[in-house]
Amino acid sequence: MFAANDMLAFGAKLALYRHGLIVPEDVSLAGVDDQVESRHMTPPLTSVRQPAIAMGIDAGIAMAAMLSQKQHSFMVPAIEIVNWESSVKLG
Repeated sequence: MFAANDMLAFGAKLALYRHGLIVPEDVSLAGVDDQVESRHMTPPLTSVRQPAIAMGIDAGIAMAAMLSQKQHSFMVPAIEIVNWESSVKLG
């Protein structure tokens, strides 16, 4: 199961638990943001880490360029999958 962010993954984990399903034995679970709290779940949540500060800076530069009607090329930053224990490790 892939949640749009770690907070939604926390809720999904609770719902799975209430339905008798165990993460990761029955369902693999992952979120996005790699919040610090994710490491303290049982089991720790696998998450996608994004460079939020770099993304914010580039978004601000792109917005300023758009407002001044200038061209700006936006590069998608690299992400990292932080594979803790809530998902089956592949490969």
